[in-house]
Amino acid sequence: MERSIKMMNKGFESSSEKTKEFMDFVKVFKKEFKSLLKEVGCTNFKTHVGHFELSGFFKAPDGIVRYWSLPDVRDGSTSIMIRYASGYDDYTGGSNEWYDLLDWKNTESIKSIINNTRF
Repeated sequence: MERSIKMMNKGFESSSEKTKEFMDFVKVFKKEFKSLLKEVGCTNFKTHVGHFELSGFFKAPDGIVRYWSLPDVRDGSTSIMIRYASGYDDYTGGSNEWYDLLDWKNTESIKSIINNTRF
């Protein structure tokens, strides 16, 4: 997550279109976030790229799908929302849990958030 965080800290030019800078970030973030999730036993990573935000789904080690959302990266936040989902099309799922990407080296932190999501 180190490269993603550096890119987020640098900031993003605002635009009505997806910028090259943002799309470069998307490639790096997807690779690093997928690697972090794999490290804690998650699989089946899916991503949706919006207008300066990302979201998607993954299957947690318990076999239950989780939804994740990285809000507008232009605001400088490094927090990602994770919540329970009934499937890969459930955008309304359970209660929101927030994970700070700055804590990416502590895999127990994200494991705890994934395990504590509720419907």
